[in-house]
Amino acid sequence: MNARLTATALFLCCGTLAQAQIAVPPSAPVAPTKEFVPPPPTKPFDTGAVKATPTPPPAPAAVVLPDLPYDSLAKKDANGNLPVLTEPIDWAALRVNPTITEAADKDRVKQILADRLKQYQTIVIENIDFMHMIDDGLLEKIDVIGAGAKADMVKVKALAGKGALAKVLKETHALTELQISFSKKIADERTKAEYALGARSDNPEQAKKDNAANVGKSVLRQAVAEATHARRLLFVTAAGKTADLGPKFAMGSDYVKAIVDAKNDEAKFAAVLAGIKSMPVEKQREFLKAAAE
Repeated sequence: MNARLTATALFLCCGTLAQAQIAVPPSAPVAPTKEFVPPPPTKPFDTGAVKATPTPPPAPAAVVLPDLPYDSLAKKDANGNLPVLTEPIDWAALRVNPTITEAADKDRVKQILADRLKQYQTIVIENIDFMHMIDDGLLEKIDVIGAGAKADMVKVKALAGKGALAKVLKETHALTELQISFSKKIADERTKAEYALGARSDNPEQAKKDNAANVGKSVLRQAVAEATHARRLLFVTAAGKTADLGPKFAMGSDYVKAIVDAKNDEAKFAAVLAGIKSMPVEKQREFLKAAAE
């Protein structure tokens, strides 16, 4: 009996000791990790070296024009008058340009002018009412630097339309730089001659103002020159179709007869102008669109 109790007591003591040996104390709480913040970027090391400035490309060499004879557009007659042009100065300059001799060059220029003519005839039809205002002397009245001229200048810009002819000739490679430059020379001579024809005061200060006014008016006339030329040819074409088109668009019989009876281009132009001005503006556009087809 005593021996059994002693054994039981020893067993219990050993079990208690064994449990005491395998017990794990609680661990200390872990401190939270701080959010990583990257350091600020470092500045590049300045060596103090001078930065190289890119060298601009050299300016193109000036075109040297050959000394060739040509029919000047600025040559005055015995009465001091310039030759009458029936086309824009730039177009006329191309026709007398002595460097344009090859048939292929002439054909390319001819096609470009034909395309521009069609484009400008469309512009004319759309702005026919403004063209009538130009006939009534609007360009002579516009103050190009005055605030009140803004609306008129917008219309002038619309008639100027398709950009400089020289630019088109260059971009399409229709002519060489030399050929284009020679045409510019011929056209510039004519333009300067027109400037000189304007009235000028004997007073030096007033003469400067007169010269500026003459230049401004000449610039405006040249801006609408291709549109004016396109209208003239369109009216001549319309004259040949008026016998049929006139009655369709309710043009008066007297106007139709005057147009049909006209004998030359100037008479045809004047008769068509009078005829269409007798019609409402929208009817004028319809009539001219039919004539252009």
